[in-house]
Parts: sequence; C-alpha cells; structure tokens
Amino acid sequence: MLGAIIGDILGSRFEFANTHRTDFELFADGCNYTDDTICTIAVADALLGRGDFAASLQAWCRRYPHPKGAYGGRFHQWIYTNPPVPYRSFGNGSAMRVSPCGWLPAREEVLSQARASAACTHNHPEGIKGAEATAEAIYMLRNGMTKKELAGHIEANYHYDLSLDVDDIRANNHFDATCQVTVPQAFACFLAGSDFEEVIRLAISIGGDSDTIGAIAGSLAEAYYGVPQAIEEKAWRFLPAEMQAVITAFRSRYAITKDELIKQCRYYKGEEENPFEGGSIEALWWSGEKMLADNVSRDERFFQRLERTFQDALASGDCSGVLVDSSIPLEKRVILFYLDLWYSKHFPYDDFDVIDQYFRTR
Repeated sequence: MLGAIIGDILGSRFEFANTHRTDFELFADGCNYTDDTICTIAVADALLGRGDFAASLQAWCRRYPHPKGAYGGRFHQWIYTNPPVPYRSFGNGSAMRVSPCGWLPAREEVLSQARASAACTHNHPEGIKGAEATAEAIYMLRNGMTKKELAGHIEANYHYDLSLDVDDIRANNHFDATCQVTVPQAFACFLAGSDFEEVIRLAISIGGDSDTIGAIAGSLAEAYYGVPQAIEEKAWRFLPAEMQAVITAFRSRYAITKDELIKQCRYYKGEEENPFEGGSIEALWWSGEKMLADNVSRDERFFQRLERTFQDALASGDCSGVLVDSSIPLEKRVILFYLDLWYSKHFPYDDFDVIDQYFRTR
C-alpha cells in the first residue's frame, strides 16, 4: 500500500494547481499526505483486525481532522455520523484507499474485502466497481500477470476503456473525482509507464484529481515494479509514527513466513539434514530451498525484496518457461527464480529443461 501513499504525497501539491509536466521535483515543498493516505491506513488497520472498515475510517479521520486538501464535503459529514450510513457515492475515494485489500493472500478475499471497504460509504455500483478493479489488479500483478493480460481482464470484467492515451488525457482533462473517470485514467498511466517513478510522474502530469490518480496508479505500480528504496525512505519521513506502525504491522502480517514458504517448496520440508542422495537433482533443489527458507526466517523482508527483483526481471523480459506462466502461483515462481540464480552461481548446473520440470511434474 506504500505505492498509493507515495502517489498521494507526490500528487498532493498539484491537486488544486495541476501540472502537465513530468519533470517536476518529487519531494518538494508543499508535499504532504492527504485524506487518501489517512483512509488507506484506516483500511489496513481494519484488515489487521482492529475494527470494521466504517469504525476504522471514522477513528482515523477524526484523529486527523484537517489533512492537506481536506476531506470531501459529504465524506466529512459521514465521519461524524453515528451510526455511519453509506451515501451511494461513486467518488474515487473507494479506489484510492483500497490498496491494502490487494495484498491479501486469496483472490476471493481480495474481492470481498474490497467490496466491504467501499460499501460503508461508496455503495453505488460504480464506487464498488472502482474498488474491486483496483484491488484485483494489485492481486493479479503481484501474481505475475502481464500488463497486456491485465488490460484485457479489466476491460472484459469491469468495462473500463483502457485504450486511453496519456497525452490525450493530459490535453483534455479536468477535475473529476468519480471512479468511472479517474480509475481508468490511473490504469492508463500505469500501463504507459516503464517503472514505478514514471508511472507516478505520468499520473500526476495528466492533471485533474492529482493526488488520488497518483495514489491509484502508485498502488498498481508497487504491485508490478516494487517501490525504489530511495523513494520509500523519503516518503516514510512524511508519515506520523502511528501510521508507520500500521504499515510495519501490515507488512509483517502479510509477508511470507518460513512455515508458509516451506508449504510452497517442492523438496525441503524443514529437515535438518538433506534426505536426498548427494549430488542428485533432488539434493540440489533441497539445499537451495532450505537456504531460501533460512534467509526468510532471519529477515522478514527478504522474500519481499526477492519478489521485487523477480518482478523487475519479468518486466525486462529476462525470464522464460515456467517463470512467466501466470497459472503458477507467484510465490512458487519466486522460489524457482531464486533457485535458478543460486544454481547458476554456485553449481555447474543450468539445465532449463530440468528447471522447467520443477513444477510441471509436481
């Protein structure tokens, strides 16, 4: 979800003073988190089990009553309504705050929680659709879907026009805070960008609701490219400690653990000694899987960094065979990616026919 927060922070100074340039300074005077970040944190906090979505949104927004750019008028009323009642909104608030739902482990849970996160306020069908499309896209991109595949899936299932040209949007855009306008615009910027930073720059440069378009596009870019460390570190300094704590807890909850990783491994099942004949293919796979599991047990962010490296390799076309097969869960392909790198470096062994069989013959 940090991608959404970064898009929000970087777009915040242009929300009411649009730029059409892409070469703007990223973290400049006037940047700050807005209601988009506060609501994203609230959704993540709810997913951590600290209340339902409505209660979490009201609590966080009351805690930060005067964000940069302010809350929308109707949403501001809702914050102080007891009991909270949804108001049929189709504004883009449902899509800008939904990104934590996209990091849940199962597609069905991603979609059900995305719907619930929207429905407490944005229960219009377009508001629900914007949240679902954004969250499912994050999940699909995390699991190795290509941009082309994603565009086809979103157009077929959500009926957004993703053939939009970024230059055309920029030339004709105006402020519009609806899901049906801004969600496809954010997707178009993601599809056109070549890395995380370019996606954010394109999203902000088209004008309109800059911080929210940046947040939605940034959430997609994080899932596909990862967040560059230097950008993450700068954005982190804008956030209060209690927001940082929610992000850290969310990452810890949904980062893969050693036990979860072992379930994805083919040969290593937690043994101390290699059960396979020395020098055999099975023994090599086992030793590589054990090394990866040991790294994950020492560093909870190890697998996330490895996943980011794999996504970069996918994006640059450096992978083939089962590594690009989106029918195989992303976690399994990341394991195989690690093993392929390990064998290439440490063993006289790089037979991709055998690597291709690693999951095919399971």
